[in-house]
Amino acid sequence: MTKERLKQTILLNLKRGTRKRAEYLKSIFYEVGERVAYQPRIIPLYPQLIKLHNNIMIASNVRFVTHDAIHHVLNGCEKYPGGGIRILNAWGV
Repeated sequence: MTKERLKQTILLNLKRGTRKRAEYLKSIFYEVGERVAYQPRIIPLYPQLIKLHNNIMIASNVRFVTHDAIHHVLNGCEKYPGGGIRILNAWGV
């Protein structure tokens, strides 16, 4: 774990409540929408590849794996520009 990621994880753990953690993630993740709740206490590797849309709740034992080779498969696809992880709500918005 890099010093920066360790610092981000410590700051995340200091936030009380899922909404406050989600607000903090707006400065780390690629994008975080409105009314997002984030329960995990660990910053994923390459958080800048994660986009959370509106009305999302991430449970405590969820892990985002951003360091596999899928970006080589999806790179250049119009439907998935830039790869990464995008979490939509049940309505797709």
